Amino acid sequence: MKELARNSAPVMAAALLLLAGACPGAAFGEGTYRRSDSEDVSVFFPPQLQGAADEVAERFPVLREALAARLGWTLRGRTAVWLVGQEERFRRMIGSRYFAAFVLPEKGVVVIDATKMRRRGMMLETTLNHEMCHLLLHQYIPRAHLPRWLDEGIAQWYSDGMSELLIPGRGAALRRAAVSGSIPDIEQLDRLFSGGQEAVALAYDASRSIVDYVVTQYGVDVLLRLLDGLKEGSPEVVFAAVAGRSLADIEDGWQRSLARADAWWLAASAYLYEILFFLAALMTCIAFIRQAIRRRRYVDAEDDGPEDA
Repeated sequence: MKELARNSAPVMAAALLLLAGACPGAAFGEGTYRRSDSEDVSVFFPPQLQGAADEVAERFPVLREALAARLGWTLRGRTAVWLVGQEERFRRMIGSRYFAAFVLPEKGVVVIDATKMRRRGMMLETTLNHEMCHLLLHQYIPRAHLPRWLDEGIAQWYSDGMSELLIPGRGAALRRAAVSGSIPDIEQLDRLFSGGQEAVALAYDASRSIVDYVVTQYGVDVLLRLLDGLKEGSPEVVFAAVAGRSLADIEDGWQRSLARADAWWLAASAYLYEILFFLAALMTCIAFIRQAIRRRRYVDAEDDGPEDA
């Protein structure tokens, strides 16, 4: 999630959304925005995105129920989903080219760059699922108790690794950090979210990895109890009370689990595409050489054959 209220992205985005509530026709400069209401959701969209808006309105109640069943909390109030039909306009709103969606938790608003759905392998439903998880977490957990890495890690875990991040090669940044011995600590993660492409990718990878580690070591039930505890307590207090280990101990265990992994396998995974390309090129060269040898042998055999009488 690219969260405007938490980061330094343009405040104008919030103003545009508020303006849109009163004057939908001028909000994003894409002509008249239409509004479609269904159970617990209002969808705002330009005319060319009617199909996507229908999909959101149809699937939202189902996704809302699935989210409640998984995390045990129900999304409150009416959610507003804005579908933006101009990529450059969305980029100016969010202030980054690395994302395809963001939320305004205090307003119950989800904004999605609809131009990136499917065209870049992203599905509208899974992106919406991810953003709804962010909204739910912020409705129940105070901002001071929900660090960015945990917010992003839970949302990725819930949406099976899907996020709004557009950087390719997910997982590679963390593998490179493990190979180089530069695995970030938890205190570094929030700063990484505001960095360049590699830093942002590493922040997302690490956030998902930490949550996966907690689930693997302690189980989903402990993770849900941790979330429930964060409604009243800080992460440091809640992790110690629920998991029986301090957050620092859990961080240390997570880092050691990455460090214990086979470095050669990590390196190979991090540069998988480069290795495959090299192997393909090598096989092509070998095939060319073998073909050249066969042709040479064929010519030599003709030259050594019997002469006509």
